Amino acid sequence: MESHRHAITIELALLVFMLIFLAPIMLYAQLNCKVAASCMAPSVSVANMSDTTNAHAELPGQSYPYYICCNSVTGSTLTNICSGNYQAVFALSDTTNAHVEVYPSPSGYATTACLGSTTIGDKITIGYESGICIGYDDTLASMSSIVSNAHIGNETAYGDKICGTLYSQSISFSIDDNTIGFGPLSYSGTKYATGDTLGSGIEVVAHNLDASTSALYGYTITVLGGTLSSSIGDTITAIGPINTLPSIGDEQFGIRGEAVGGTGVVEPPYSAAGFAYDATVSSPDVIATESAGDGVNTTYEMRYMSNIDELTESSNYDAVLTYVMTANY
Repeated sequence: MESHRHAITIELALLVFMLIFLAPIMLYAQLNCKVAASCMAPSVSVANMSDTTNAHAELPGQSYPYYICCNSVTGSTLTNICSGNYQAVFALSDTTNAHVEVYPSPSGYATTACLGSTTIGDKITIGYESGICIGYDDTLASMSSIVSNAHIGNETAYGDKICGTLYSQSISFSIDDNTIGFGPLSYSGTKYATGDTLGSGIEVVAHNLDASTSALYGYTITVLGGTLSSSIGDTITAIGPINTLPSIGDEQFGIRGEAVGGTGVVEPPYSAAGFAYDATVSSPDVIATESAGDGVNTTYEMRYMSNIDELTESSNYDAVLTYVMTANY
């Protein structure tokens, strides 16, 4: 039919993104600790000390006048309970009037001072360093010996330090343009979506997705939504799960991406030179992943391609695609 030989207007009207978990990213300086004569909420006492140097230690809630106090600068709820999400801070020879050792105890000390968090996704790390706590948020206290049977003191009393870090796991996800378009399509040439919605005959980046997380096992980004369709139900055929180069004169709708920066990667079939699209309105497809959260941003440069054939119904077409980013804890 003659109408099939005219260019038709097809616009990818809207791309929407959704965040499963959203929190500000602050990977460092989460933990703030000091030895003090009082420990006010929301700080928690990890252990008590008989003095600021040359001291014995005891578990919290007893009579010694100095406290190893810790709090989260981003609002995590900390505890001194040795269960759930926690780390041992040091070992004690008894529940009070005790010498201390690193944990696990070389001498078999059975009592433990602990620091934990009830905030989902938090990760606490405790370590022991000589001189300065390099790579940690803060110094909790110091010991007269890093080997065994030590006295304890405040942060500056001794050269062997008890160090700690709190990672508050978080996720950040953004899109720089959620309305892109192909402009008029013709069966005589491939079109690529652009941010100005006019389309291009040359492959271009339509918009960028930016993603980062400090979640232990990184993240997964999926896309959800059907192919280009008209208001009366006509559709442009999606390429499917096999990466395919543009083919002028054949109905095609596909996307692909390239990862820039960070450790995130585009997953097949969207990572090669061709295009694919295997999601539907009810079935998402994985676009990109990061295997271990490092808090470093990856930019995904997204490209969208469409072709039509001589039998494609003349109409206005659009698609709503939803990008979902999930942190993997």
